[in-house]
Amino acid sequence: MNEFSPISKSELTTLMATALAEADDVVRMAWERIRIEPQKWRCKLSVYSGDEFWAVAVTGNQVIWFNDIEDGFNTSPFQTRGVIDVVSFTQSRFSEILNALPEALSAEVFARAGASSAVPPALRGPGTIVRRQTTYWVTQPNAGPMARVHFSGKRESRFVEVDYASAEISGKHPLLRDYQEAWSNLYVSNAQRASVDAFERVQACVSESSEGWRRFEEYGAGAQIFQAGHGLFMCAPVSLIREVAEVVSRCGATVSVTSEWKEKGSGEDVRVLLFGQSFVVADAFRFEF
Repeated sequence: MNEFSPISKSELTTLMATALAEADDVVRMAWERIRIEPQKWRCKLSVYSGDEFWAVAVTGNQVIWFNDIEDGFNTSPFQTRGVIDVVSFTQSRFSEILNALPEALSAEVFARAGASSAVPPALRGPGTIVRRQTTYWVTQPNAGPMARVHFSGKRESRFVEVDYASAEISGKHPLLRDYQEAWSNLYVSNAQRASVDAFERVQACVSESSEGWRRFEEYGAGAQIFQAGHGLFMCAPVSLIREVAEVVSRCGATVSVTSEWKEKGSGEDVRVLLFGQSFVVADAFRFEF
C-alpha cells in the first residue's frame, strides 16, 4: 500500500461545493445527474494497486474520482463498480471537471459563435446587473429589453455593484496587461535599508500604474519582505515589475528581475467587458435579447 494522507469526506465535499457554487445552473444540474455519494473505490491496475480513493461521479463506464496522492481529480474507465481499472496521471481541478461537461462546452460554443466586438447600443447604460452565472450575466437597461451576455474563454471577473452607468468592450485596458504581457519575478535584497514608507509607495505605484484597477496584493506577498530583508517580492507583468523595481530601488533596497515568461496565455484575443466598475475578462462575448 502507498503511504499518503487521504482527504476526508467532509473536506472533499467542501472542495467540490466551492466550485459548484460558482457554476451555472445547467452545469450544476448536469453534475447532479452523474454524481454519486462519495464512496471509496479500489485501484486495480496502477502503481496505486490496492489503494482506495473517493469516487464522486459515474457516467457510462467512466468514474470521476479524487487522487489524494496527486491532489487532483481523474476520470478513469471501470468495468465493476468499486474498482478503478486504469489511472491517468493528468490531474484536474474540480472546476475543470465541471467545465468539461457537455453543458459547459455547449455554452462556450454558443458564446463564441455569435461573438460581438461591441456592446449593443441598448445595453450601453445606464442599467442593472440582475443575475450572474459562470458563463453569462443578465442585465436590465433602464430603457430597453433585458439581455443575457454570454462569455467564451472567461479568464477573470469582478462584481462590484448591481447598477452601472455605462458598458463597453475594450481590447486595450489596464486590466488586460495581465494577459497581454509576459511576466517576470522581482526579488529584493538588503530590504532592511529601505525607507519606512517603501511598501506604501509600492502600493501606490501598482494602483497608479493600473489606473486603480489592480492592487499589489494580486501580485506580491506583502510588507513582510522589508522585515525579512530579502526574497521574492512580486510576480507580475513585465512593465509593472519595472515600475515597482524602480520604486523599491529608490527606497534603498537592492532589486533583481528574472527572465520573462508567458503567465496567462497569449492574450491575443482577450477583451474586457466593463459594466461600470464590474467587469469580465474573456475571449468573446455574445449578447442575447
